[in-house]
Amino acid sequence: MSFFTSFLPDPSSSGGGCFGEPKGLNVGDVLGNIGDVFGLGSVWTAVGTMFSGGRTDVGYRPRQWGADIDARQMVLVQTNISGLFFDGIMSTEIQEQLTITSHPVQSGANISDHAYREPTHITMEVFMSDAMASRQPGQFNSFFNKSVSAYQRLLDLQRSRIPMVVHTRLGTYQNMLIESISAPDDASTMNGLRCTVAMREVLVATVATVKVSARQWTTDSATKRGPVQPNDVRDTVLVQWGAKGTGGRQGVRR
Repeated sequence: MSFFTSFLPDPSSSGGGCFGEPKGLNVGDVLGNIGDVFGLGSVWTAVGTMFSGGRTDVGYRPRQWGADIDARQMVLVQTNISGLFFDGIMSTEIQEQLTITSHPVQSGANISDHAYREPTHITMEVFMSDAMASRQPGQFNSFFNKSVSAYQRLLDLQRSRIPMVVHTRLGTYQNMLIESISAPDDASTMNGLRCTVAMREVLVATVATVKVSARQWTTDSATKRGPVQPNDVRDTVLVQWGAKGTGGRQGVRR
């Protein structure tokens, strides 16, 4: 009995795996211990992770990932979406477009006034596996497994509508928003996540301000006119015409 009980985890640790085993007994921990004893390697450990009841910080970790590196050091080195590092980036499509006028441009005109840049579009297909450890420990542990946690993190970014930074192998892009998330869920993604994230840039314009004087504007002295003297009503054309019609000015009532 001592040989088999050596595979069991510490009874003082918390249990409650995916099969409802009692406290202190976790199927994932047992499988992982068996793999360590018999030298079955990380593949057996990954299988144990699938039964570990959502412990997302354990599992297979590729050697290419290296040791645990702070996310602040990786954010401008590895492809990520607002600091989220996924297990795999299946494809990345970046679309940069310039809209050019189709009307004739006068010779000698500034051509840049007749063309403008469209927002950058980035479409990224990401992959997550529940049998692998997180690239950054603790980044995807808000739900019962890593794939669902990653999907919810993407939804939170989309619904927050806060401009974010997206880094790819080809460059870094500011002021990006998630436009759509497409995540098919079938038998091939039962223990993982494969989704397409479409992002678009928000163009930001800078408005220039000009200070003006609070005093009233006055015209130039050269255009100033002198005081205007009112004409006598008796000299108006209407009065003269009325005087002629009545034989004199006495017939005009003022």
